[in-house]
Amino acid sequence: MSSLKMIIRGKNVEVTEALKEYAELKLGRLNKAPVEEAEIHVILSLLGHQPLHKVEVTLLDGGTVIRAEEVTEDMYTSIDQAAVKLNSKFRRWREKLRTRLKRAEFNDSVQDYQEEEAPEEYFQVERIKGVPIKRKSYTGAITVRTA
Repeated sequence: MSSLKMIIRGKNVEVTEALKEYAELKLGRLNKAPVEEAEIHVILSLLGHQPLHKVEVTLLDGGTVIRAEEVTEDMYTSIDQAAVKLNSKFRRWREKLRTRLKRAEFNDSVQDYQEEEAPEEYFQVERIKGVPIKRKSYTGAITVRTA
């Protein structure tokens, strides 16, 4: 099981316990991440004088950064939509990782197979068969059609 550290902070807005629990609930699904020590940074902010709520979510794992951002008129809706985006991006990244690992395993198995040498007595020539080929001259091989 991976350990997921979640850091939630507010910018121009107070992070209430309800907002914090809601963000942890929605983004906690990523706790199934195949990473050892990942961090999720969540920034909740209120934009200027407009009634717009912005949520920025960043998943950090070593060298991998997956980011989602959403702006709506409701903070809870922004959290929902950012969580959906992050889950989608995370799923694509995980599939890409699985594909790379499968490809690497296949290449390793092919190299192992090629490196193994079969003993010479394993392959014995039973017979050699000749196939007669009818030879044509250049003029017979090239035909020109006229319409």
